[in-house]
Amino acid sequence: MSEKTKTIKPDNEILAVMVTCVEVKTLDDGRMAAKVDERLARPFYKRTEAIFDEMGGRWDNSIEATVFPPGVDLNSAISQLLDKGSIEIKFEMKPVEEDESIDVKVEEKEDQLIMF
Repeated sequence: MSEKTKTIKPDNEILAVMVTCVEVKTLDDGRMAAKVDERLARPFYKRTEAIFDEMGGRWDNSIEATVFPPGVDLNSAISQLLDKGSIEIKFEMKPVEEDESIDVKVEEKEDQLIMF
């Protein structure tokens, strides 16, 4: 495994959105979630979600929010973005072993393609 670092630097408009239009909460399992106000203009909404995606968050349809991996302190990350204008994100790249594979079963049903 190799550790990589990337710098995330949202523009000032998105920083303002993060402060004024994002609700941050801690889920029962300890992970943090961010929900962008749905009334926000679509371009700002999409740009904010893109930054959260870059920060490691993933959209969760069940709670309609972006959920971050365990250990990510979203409040601290947003504070750092406000203070410094950018944040360093560290992540690990794990090579895929030859014997690892992904099995996908595809089934067609009346004009639908279902993958599971």
